[in-house]
Amino acid sequence: MSTRAVVTIQDSCDTFHIYTHCDGYPEYQVKRIADAIPFAWPFPRFEAMDFAAAFVRGSKEHGGNIYLTADWNRHSDLEYRYEISANRPALQITVFTVSGDTSEKVWSGTLPEMQQKYSK
Repeated sequence: MSTRAVVTIQDSCDTFHIYTHCDGYPEYQVKRIADAIPFAWPFPRFEAMDFAAAFVRGSKEHGGNIYLTADWNRHSDLEYRYEISANRPALQITVFTVSGDTSEKVWSGTLPEMQQKYSK
């Protein structure tokens, strides 16, 4: 069974949502977030539109699995959702579990902290 998630990437101007059909649990999403770094502007510059494109580039290996979506609550079968923004000098990531149309925050921190907590 797939673990579905939506990653929301936002800054003060824009918000983008990316649906991941499988491997949505934090232990895999932390890898996807880190894999986006080489394709994004180097910090301290952060633009949601750039990082969203970098996330797709770093994550998408073939057709399917990674999609753009209008919002996380458009999907009734999610297990997780993530919010990514810049809290200079690092990415700020918040992890939520999802049940129906509600979500509950379970963790928040920087990418290095997420890697320490969730990396395999």
